[in-house]
Amino acid sequence: MKKNKKQRSEKEDFNNNNEKDTNNEDKEEEQSLKELYNTGRTLFISNLPIDTTENHIRNLFKECGSIEQINFRGSFNKDEFQDDALQSGFSQGHELSRKFLIPGAIAYVVFQNSDELKNVINMKQKERVWNIKDQEINRPDPHKLQVEVDEYMRKFEEIEEEKRKELEEKQNQPDEEGFITVTRAGKRNANTDGTITVTAAKPEEIKNLKPKNKELPDFYRFQMRESKRNKHVELRKKFEEDKKKIERLKAARRFKPY
Repeated sequence: MKKNKKQRSEKEDFNNNNEKDTNNEDKEEEQSLKELYNTGRTLFISNLPIDTTENHIRNLFKECGSIEQINFRGSFNKDEFQDDALQSGFSQGHELSRKFLIPGAIAYVVFQNSDELKNVINMKQKERVWNIKDQEINRPDPHKLQVEVDEYMRKFEEIEEEKRKELEEKQNQPDEEGFITVTRAGKRNANTDGTITVTAAKPEEIKNLKPKNKELPDFYRFQMRESKRNKHVELRKKFEEDKKKIERLKAARRFKPY
């Protein structure tokens, strides 16, 4: 029992000493960073996006000068942010090396000299023309577009003219076996392939059209019977008129049957 207590005590002392050494190292590192930040060439940035990296900051200030060091404050540990589902997509032994920042994280950017820091402070915000560029990229120039459309229509008309000439040459021409293929072209808006395009009639053409009788004659049986009866009546009436005419001619003695 005494031996176990002694071993436990030695282990606790060892852990305490390690914690003290770690704390001392952290304090020394913090002190050295404070001295570095007070050299007049450190830029303080706050409210960084959570996916900000050193490359983002270096590319942002590359025209102002050389960056010596970048220190972030406020980043997630891997086990705090990356869950099992995220890590399951990677093979064993492979870990995501990128760290994500917490919302509102800060960074200390140390430049080579104070003049470079002044260049950053004096940076002018560039006018954002993203929407205008998007408009220009997504839509072609009107003049160039008009030239392309004209060229396309010119080629299209040439092709249509060639088709029309070929069709005219083929019309009513005998083939190798001596047969003649009759090609019908529409009177109005005929296509080059012999088909007819249906279009709306003009108002003046509509005025000249005769109204069609929508009722079909002799469609039903009673219509046929009435039609026959009317014809018999007309024939009888005509016969009676001819008979009276003959009687009048006889009375006038001018009837000459032969």
